[in-house]
Order: sequence, then structure tokens, then C-alpha cells
Amino acid sequence: MALPDYDRPPVGEVALSIQFPPLTGFGNIHAGQIWAQLRSEFPNHEEHPSLPPVFEVFGPKTVVFGPAFEFSTTAPVNRYWFITKNGSELIQVQQDRLIYNWRKQADGDSYPRYEAIRANFSKTLSKVTEFFTTNGLGTIRPNQCEVTYINHITLPDGSDPRACPERILSPWSGKMMGDYLPGLEDLQLQLRFPIKQDGKNVGRLYVQVAPGIRTSDKQPGVQLTLTVRGKPRAETIDEAFSLLDVGRETIVRGFTSITTPEMHKLWGRRDGK
Repeated sequence: MALPDYDRPPVGEVALSIQFPPLTGFGNIHAGQIWAQLRSEFPNHEEHPSLPPVFEVFGPKTVVFGPAFEFSTTAPVNRYWFITKNGSELIQVQQDRLIYNWRKQADGDSYPRYEAIRANFSKTLSKVTEFFTTNGLGTIRPNQCEVTYINHITLPDGSDPRACPERILSPWSGKMMGDYLPGLEDLQLQLRFPIKQDGKNVGRLYVQVAPGIRTSDKQPGVQLTLTVRGKPRAETIDEAFSLLDVGRETIVRGFTSITTPEMHKLWGRRDGK
């Protein structure tokens, strides 16, 4: 079945991530060598603290007792951002994760679509994994994959979504019992859904809604973030991308389910529904 499709989706950022067991031989000096190979496409760089590993766990929860700290005799390895000249795309590299981002830079920028972002990630990932192998740092064995879409949504008449969230969010009825409560001052929403492959839980869809302000004209809106995280069926790059594809489909269908026909019309939904 074809995915829902929009002429003007409100996508502001997309991130594709592959996590793997740490390549313990990877150090800060290697990050500089990787940048040297990618610099023609990603001429700018930044350094950030590394992200902690994240795993989706199903079944009974286990409580681990013990100290919440550890000692290390090695210097910490940062997370490195290699950024295109216009800032719209970047690759993030750390010991146990590779992330590719597309970011909208101006109101007139068009979302390049998932297929293009996926292809760019795959091309850059091949270069980085070849570097790891050539330099004896190890092989990537994906253990978690993540897809994130961040959407910036405003109403065409300039209305504050806090006063009418039901115009954007289909689960929100907008109805209160009685008239005691005044209008909403804030709007926060978090939802979580399981994802199955072959009848087994492999990941989750996370949906977050928070208020925001469009920087160009200070118009109030909401930020709708959808993230899929899960474990690929095998620790291979092919299976990792297969799960990224599942994550993208889940996000597109979930986005359509949680938003309203009024918004679908505004965004130019064109799949006939």
C-alpha cells in the first residue's frame, strides 16, 4: 500500500542513526582523519559530547543495583559533526554511532525526501566503515537503529495552537467538562507505540508534541517529533537500513494518523485520501 504523500510537508529536520558496539580503538585523532576524507563535502566541523547508548527493551524490566559511576584511564572520545557548507546536512561520528541529519535552513527550503537522505547516508557510511576497516578499528555490527522526523507546524490563520490543538492533533477532542478551566497555557503530549516485525516486538514509535515559536515571524506553533528506535533482525548494514525503512514508513503513517484532515489539506496531501 502506498504511503501518504504531501506536497508541502512541515518537516524541519530528519535524522538517521545506526548504533553499534563501541570501536574501542577509535580515538579523537581518527575523527580528524575521517574529516580529511569527507572535507570536500563537509567543510565545517564541530565537537560535542558523545551520546550514551540507547536500547529498546521488551519483557520484564530488570533493576540493576550498583554504583552509577565507573573509572576510566583513557581520555573521552567526543562526537564529531561534519557539516556541509550551507549547514543543511551533517554526519555525526562517535565510537559507537553514526548519524546523518538533514536540517531545514530557511522557510523556502524544500524537504529533499527520505530517499535522497537515505542515499547520502549510505554513501557516507560506506566511506566511514571503509576507514574503520582499513585502519584496523573494527567492523560495524548494528544493534540499534533510529529514525527521527521533527515537524514545525503553524496554523494558516495565525491562531495559537494552544487555543485549538484539536485543529492539528486528531486524538485531541478540544472538549472540556464544564467551563471552569481557562484556555491552555502550555501543551505537552507524549505517546508511545510498539512496532512489530515477523510477529515480534522490534522497536517503538515515540511521539512528542511541544509548543514552539517560528523564528522568522514569531508565529506560535507546535513541534511534532516522531522517533522510531529498534533492533535490526541481524547485525548487518543491510538489515540496519531495512529497519530504517520500516521506521520511516511507521513515522509517515503515524504522522498521518495523529494529524487532522485540515492539516493534510494545508500540506497538500495527494494520495487521494
